[in-house]
Amino acid sequence: MSAFVSIVHPYACHLFTDQAVWNGADQTLIDIRSKVTVSANRVAVITQGDAELGSEVSGEICARADALGPASVLTDLQSYADALRERLGDIEPPRGLHVLVTGMLPVLGGAHRHFFTYTARDRRAYQVINPDASVYWAGSRFKAEDIEKFGLGRRPTENDAAFNRRLGLDILNIMRFRAGRSQENGPLDIWCVGGNIDLTTIFASRAIVETHECWNDQIGEKIDPFRGMSRAERRRIERLVA
Repeated sequence: MSAFVSIVHPYACHLFTDQAVWNGADQTLIDIRSKVTVSANRVAVITQGDAELGSEVSGEICARADALGPASVLTDLQSYADALRERLGDIEPPRGLHVLVTGMLPVLGGAHRHFFTYTARDRRAYQVINPDASVYWAGSRFKAEDIEKFGLGRRPTENDAAFNRRLGLDILNIMRFRAGRSQENGPLDIWCVGGNIDLTTIFASRAIVETHECWNDQIGEKIDPFRGMSRAERRRIERLVA
């Protein structure tokens, strides 16, 4: 998993993800596919890190959601994370996971929670975090102040749904043109956001998955967001997203 943007609102959850699956050793694109797991009870899970382990964890969380309901899984995600730690122990990158779960809660509406399988300065391994903000993202370098810098705030003509949709797509598009950091090869800048953008929208009664932004990335090659652009166009975009 390269990048995601999660936006929650009282009426819905919006989860934007890219579809690039790439080889961590040499950054070659090996597949383009949807990577969000959605339960029958409308809980969505996305992971960053080892694809096989992430798929296993996503499936387990969705099975819990179907058995216990979305509210139980979201409000008691810590018990699952604790049990997972007992089973797997701390797992460092590149195999380590970042797990995000989103769904609808009674009364409160959209909610998201996440945890990592490894410790960092500001969190413990397997500590479930409830983001303070309704917008949470992970992936290539993007900062909260970039929302103001790029003029991504709400426009006068936008309702909530239109604003959330545009904001998520804009953030992922900016991430695409900003180099990320390879966990396997140390301090190596790479382009890691690619394929297409999936938008998973969860309402109280249904979940919808749509595909947006079909980028010109080729399986078997490294992701290159500037492929097909003139040198002048590349320089213009590089200055824009700097």
